[in-house]
Amino acid sequence: MVHPREAAESVAAPPHNLRPPLESEFEALYALHFAAMGDYVIATWGPWIEEIQREFFAVRMTSGNLRVIEVGSEVAGLLEVEEREEAMFLSNIQLAPEFQGRGLGTKIIAALQADTASRGRPLELTVLRVNPAKHLYDRLGFLETQMTVTHHHMRWTPPLPYS
Repeated sequence: MVHPREAAESVAAPPHNLRPPLESEFEALYALHFAAMGDYVIATWGPWIEEIQREFFAVRMTSGNLRVIEVGSEVAGLLEVEEREEAMFLSNIQLAPEFQGRGLGTKIIAALQADTASRGRPLELTVLRVNPAKHLYDRLGFLETQMTVTHHHMRWTPPLPYS
């Protein structure tokens, strides 16, 4: 397994920055959410119910944990990380389709792993069973801890420091 710091440095992904979302960006970010997750939500639960999805997304926008991923001046995606008692939790990473497959998700998650490792904390996440991003998490050393009808629950534990 590659150390997260090495993975973050070795990925030739475009440079990015993270910032809080602006209230005025709701519609554009909601459209990104649909583009990134719509097919997986529909495959898992059936029709995309606009009212439910908008309500779900509005809660995310105001959680204080959501960050916009920017590449240059373009909005490339969304990242949501929660500080939980037992672990850091990657609640959400969504990349616009044009930014997928370019190493950006790998770079961001590897940086999260390096950050949580520096604090001696594990990193957990859930991923829809129909989402091929599961392969990314497998590659980055996440192990499945539970599987439900809809999700894989996964955990990455930092390696023990060398003595």
